[in-house]
Amino acid sequence: MKALKFLSVLLMILTINSCNTRGKKEEKTKTGAELTEKKGVYSIDTAGAVLQWTAYKFTDKVAVNGTFDSFELHIENRNTSLIEELLQGAVINININSVNSGETIRDTKLRTYFFDVFGTDTIKGEIKTTLESKGEMILEMNAIANQIGYTYKMKNDTVFLSSAINLSHWEGEEAMISLNQECYELHMGADGISKLWPNVDITIKLPLETRPHAD
Repeated sequence: MKALKFLSVLLMILTINSCNTRGKKEEKTKTGAELTEKKGVYSIDTAGAVLQWTAYKFTDKVAVNGTFDSFELHIENRNTSLIEELLQGAVINININSVNSGETIRDTKLRTYFFDVFGTDTIKGEIKTTLESKGEMILEMNAIANQIGYTYKMKNDTVFLSSAINLSHWEGEEAMISLNQECYELHMGADGISKLWPNVDITIKLPLETRPHAD
């Protein structure tokens, strides 16, 4: 009899523990769903987007920073909870006359001795593939379209999309020579060599707007 009573009590304890375990698992699943809801739906504030570029001069490769202040940004997927979907298919058209290096005289030289020689008034970029933190896009200028890689990250409700290009891949040598001749002494470093690099880094800052999921 004592053995039967012991077994009965043991079964009751196991049953209660089993019920408690199932309850905890269900609670965790619910919490995960709630976190997904809190993530919300993203859209890009196109009016707040910023396009920055960094060019390089001197043998020591000293950076020259600037922006393009006029560009059109078209977002295909305007509302989504995934950054990958938000970027997919995005198109940007950049007005080269809006180049801004922070110095009016230099900006005039960039337009006259580089972009006019380059034969480009608009630079077009289109995102073709988007994976986690990276992807591929088509960049078109000087009537040449090349596929390039890019990376992106999210920080403080802003997506930072970055890429690096070599102007030689768009036959930019003539325009670079033209600009370097006009700015020969300004591009001369301590070693007495005047140099303008073909490398340009690009960063696009895309501020996000977030709203809750629709019920």
